[in-house]
Amino acid sequence: MQSYNVSINLKTIISKIPTDKIVERVLREAITNSIHAKATKIDCFIQTKNNLLHKKDSLDIKEIIIKDNGDGFNKENLKSFMQYGTDYKTEQWGAKGTGRFCFLKITDKVYYESLGKSIELTRDGKIIQNDISTASENSTMLRLENLNINGREIQTDESSLKSIPLSLKILLLPTLILIKQKSYSMELEINFYENNEKFDTISLDSIPDIQSKIINIESSNEEKYSFDLLYYINTSSKENDPFQIGGYCANFIHVKNLNFKINLPKVSYVFLLTSNYLDDRTDDSRTDFTIKNKETSLTNPLSWGDIEYMLKQNIQDILNDSFQDMNKKNKESFNEAMKKFPFFQKNFDKMNAECVGYLSTKDYVKGSYNLLDNIKENLRKLQYQSLERDLTDNEFEEILDNSSLELAEYIVNRQIIINEMQDFITENTNDEAKIHNLIMPKGETLTNNDSLINLRSCNLWLIDDKFMSFSKALSDKKIMEIKKHIIEEHFKGEGDLQEPDLFIYFDSEESKRLVTIEIKPFARQQKIDRNKIDGLNQLADYADFINETFPNIKEKWYYLITAIDKNLKRQLNINGYQKLFSYGECYFFYNVNLSTHFYVLDMQTLLNDANARNKVFMNILTKHLE
Repeated sequence: MQSYNVSINLKTIISKIPTDKIVERVLREAITNSIHAKATKIDCFIQTKNNLLHKKDSLDIKEIIIKDNGDGFNKENLKSFMQYGTDYKTEQWGAKGTGRFCFLKITDKVYYESLGKSIELTRDGKIIQNDISTASENSTMLRLENLNINGREIQTDESSLKSIPLSLKILLLPTLILIKQKSYSMELEINFYENNEKFDTISLDSIPDIQSKIINIESSNEEKYSFDLLYYINTSSKENDPFQIGGYCANFIHVKNLNFKINLPKVSYVFLLTSNYLDDRTDDSRTDFTIKNKETSLTNPLSWGDIEYMLKQNIQDILNDSFQDMNKKNKESFNEAMKKFPFFQKNFDKMNAECVGYLSTKDYVKGSYNLLDNIKENLRKLQYQSLERDLTDNEFEEILDNSSLELAEYIVNRQIIINEMQDFITENTNDEAKIHNLIMPKGETLTNNDSLINLRSCNLWLIDDKFMSFSKALSDKKIMEIKKHIIEEHFKGEGDLQEPDLFIYFDSEESKRLVTIEIKPFARQQKIDRNKIDGLNQLADYADFINETFPNIKEKWYYLITAIDKNLKRQLNINGYQKLFSYGECYFFYNVNLSTHFYVLDMQTLLNDANARNKVFMNILTKHLE
């Protein structure tokens, strides 16, 4: 018997291997190793057992066995196996030599039989080799048994197990494409078995013929890097279950999905980007890259932004050539976006939509926001630089040209929120939480210092623009907690049961004011909705308790926001509410006993008013450009 030691910290390496989709990761590594060994037939056996302690279809994966007809552990392969980080296979396959440690994430011992030898790799780094007579001369077997992650069984279900071959096909697609293109082998067959019953196969026949396009990307230091875009598009027919794959590859393995969408409904496609640049920048687990989103450096001269900008343009060009109507339809969407948002027109010609394929007006507008974020970031940098040096004439002109963009963006964003709220109302939704979160997310507490930071999520202006001048705004908080926020006192009491939807506090030299808002269902019903009627009583209860809790705050207003139907309108008339001037239904009542103002607003009315106010700003922006 011969014994060797691997002189590395295996425990650290294993701990860094992710546990998500670990079975797919283990099978990928095993199959990749078999392919590297020139195997043409690979059999994957997964042994499972029903887990009666969990849900009905729960399975425990007990053992994984891989058999292949490759070269096996010949002299060169055995020498490579004994060393960590070997460059053997790197030139052809880009392998890192770390895959075998993935197996030790789920078992204490990795066992091989090959060419008359057995080889064991254990978690403590020992490799034990024995001569055996049972090992086949023309096959290699890998066995992983007693599978667990940190002592816990590896669980799956029948549906997830049966989907593994498709996941592996996607992960291995660059490797399979390479094999087919370079004619390494035309007979490769990968079979999958559950408890010795075959359930799926991957063969080269199912791999589409791929085209290739070279993309050259220039870094800020004017150095060019070459990328190879491998692609396939089935333009001949629409499919109910299309095969759609897009991703970044390294060392002929699919590492991560594209960071943007490809809008091609019911069309099968493959878009895979490969490059030496990507090969050199994977992490040790080969599940991600070390490339930054925006930042560049000496070791990373290209960012994801640089890569994706060029990649999206090239994919869009390929799709425009493949689908005759795409360019025309996208131009129509682009022109519609220009018409709706003319105050962004200086930037639309530079804009890159956030997805590719068939693009909608919304896709272009979303893309404009990404561009605007970059412009604003550059403006902030220029403003900081102006503190230390004089700006050039061009830099000063840039600040003047773009200084109104943030205001324009805010006004456009308000319109988007109004449209989204209108969709909720049109759907006749009873989901109060949706409306609540759109006005102000549940559980939030904001102060006037951070209200600007939260302009996209804090939309109290929907009710009234003056509410955006709050000192404190609290969403879905108990009254006693509200008291702690406002006057820094806290005690347990009945108020802990009182929880208004929105509570707004105004603190100025002239006066202190409180606004309490309750939101009720928005569906218009033929029968009486007790939730709405109860909302009126709830406001009175809040007023009575809040008058006691905040006796020094004299000015208080209470709002009920709902859908005012004929049944609620009748109740409002009975209770003495008066109709106010508005673009719809809005009612007011002053309670003398409580010294309190009560308002009941119809949600559609509230939205009509908000739309009318915002339309004024939209018109000003548009006319300014004219």
